[in-house]
Amino acid sequence: MSRREYTRHPEHGQGNCHSEYVHGDTPDTFDAGIPDAGCVPDCAGKCDGPDGCQGTCPDTCLSPDTCGGGLTKHVCGCTPDCAAKNCGDDGCNGSCGTCNKQPSSVCADPDTIREYDATGNCNGGRCDYPSHDRTCQYGCSSGLCNSCTPDCTGKNCGLDGCGGKCGDCVTCLNVCQNGNCGVTHHSSYSCDSGDVYWFDSCDTREEVKADCTVSQTCLDNRCCTPDCTGKCDGPDGCGGTCPDNCVVPKTCGGAGTPNVCGCIPPACQLCDPSHTGKGGDMCDVPALAFQMGCNGAVDNECQNDENPRHEVVVPAFKIDKYEVTMGDLEGCTTAGACTHHIDDGQCYVWNGSNWVQGVLPWESRESSKPAVCLEWGQANAYCEWAGKKLPTEAQWEKAARGPDSRKYPWGNTGLACDHAVQNTTSCGNNKTAVVGSKPLGVGPYGTLDMIGNVWEWVEDDHHLNYNGAPNDGSAWLDSPRGTYRVLRGGSWETMDSWNLRASTRNLNIPTAAVGHLGFRCAFEDP
Repeated sequence: MSRREYTRHPEHGQGNCHSEYVHGDTPDTFDAGIPDAGCVPDCAGKCDGPDGCQGTCPDTCLSPDTCGGGLTKHVCGCTPDCAAKNCGDDGCNGSCGTCNKQPSSVCADPDTIREYDATGNCNGGRCDYPSHDRTCQYGCSSGLCNSCTPDCTGKNCGLDGCGGKCGDCVTCLNVCQNGNCGVTHHSSYSCDSGDVYWFDSCDTREEVKADCTVSQTCLDNRCCTPDCTGKCDGPDGCGGTCPDNCVVPKTCGGAGTPNVCGCIPPACQLCDPSHTGKGGDMCDVPALAFQMGCNGAVDNECQNDENPRHEVVVPAFKIDKYEVTMGDLEGCTTAGACTHHIDDGQCYVWNGSNWVQGVLPWESRESSKPAVCLEWGQANAYCEWAGKKLPTEAQWEKAARGPDSRKYPWGNTGLACDHAVQNTTSCGNNKTAVVGSKPLGVGPYGTLDMIGNVWEWVEDDHHLNYNGAPNDGSAWLDSPRGTYRVLRGGSWETMDSWNLRASTRNLNIPTAAVGHLGFRCAFEDP
């Protein structure tokens, strides 16, 4: 069997094979340059060059290695590249060095914004480094974040233009307006001077939020309307207490119902129709002691002739509910028992500017208006014809004031046009009015018009004060009779408030006949 041997010929170079004839071989059985079918390629450690079997070794290098990349021919390798780098990848799965910092930490001067990316590599201070997702507040230019210069010129609050603040408004000037601290308007509201006002954040009062009426109370920052309907005591719903407006003999809770005016008969009988006789209804006044004279505790208009205040025990009596009317007087004159000065020109009448003697105007002659133009004696004659008498001064004041010595028949406050026919508050009265036309002026025992409409004659002579006055309710008469008689109650033309009180006393000669002088009668049980 023939065999092939390999020899090395210079012209083929190292590593190439060359065939020669051997025992028994012939030229026609040898194919020069073609390896024998039994040749095994050898590429161990090679990535290029001959494989020993007339072939070339394949490139089996894995990235980042390349064939001959490590400076050794036909061998896989990688040349590290750390040019201008002191950290990060060297290109051959190695490192150019470490910054010895953790991700996201500053790796150089903070002013250069050097930070580490998520792999711990320094980004070289660039804000556009691809492996580090970073957003600059003021934008990125040439790999660096733009800078910002705060500007607070003329400002003490608000933004400085660089994401910061020029200051905080921490006092009552708590709102920043155009860069300066100022107040918050309408910051709160509360009661002040009886109304609800707005206040700014520095508690300076601003405009009215709610204007409370005279009858309202400012409570809990709102206008509150007291409600005392049907009540004489207890809370009024606005922080106050309902006034005791009970009319004697009724008292608050007197009928057993708390906070409600009431009383138990027969004490409740006021102006019983069974008393009706000549002159109309009369009102019962029980036998109770009272303080006669001005009550300085509730009245600051006391006059000298209303003192000294003294206790008087007045026996029970009755008194006309209304002033004697022109209709009542007509019945007496028709019976021939009464006279007057209505038509004879001797009555003093109001002409719009002065009192002058003349005939009583027709508008004052209505049957339901009070009888006027009567002298004291003519008024007394009517009462006698009616089976009655003129009241004593003590009886009149007791009927007007009750046992509590109030300032007015209806209480201690409230002199107004709807309480009495008078002219203190420009009520516009220039003549008498129908009797009983002011129901709010009702007295403690049910009488009406005890204040206003007409002055009323009483039985007593006038004295300068109460020194020496009787204390049993009888008339204080001089002997011989005095020059003046007492008048009580005020009239439609009275303009001075002190002349419209239950303790007010006035006087006139008994022969005076005037368009504002009238009367009512009383009755004493035998």
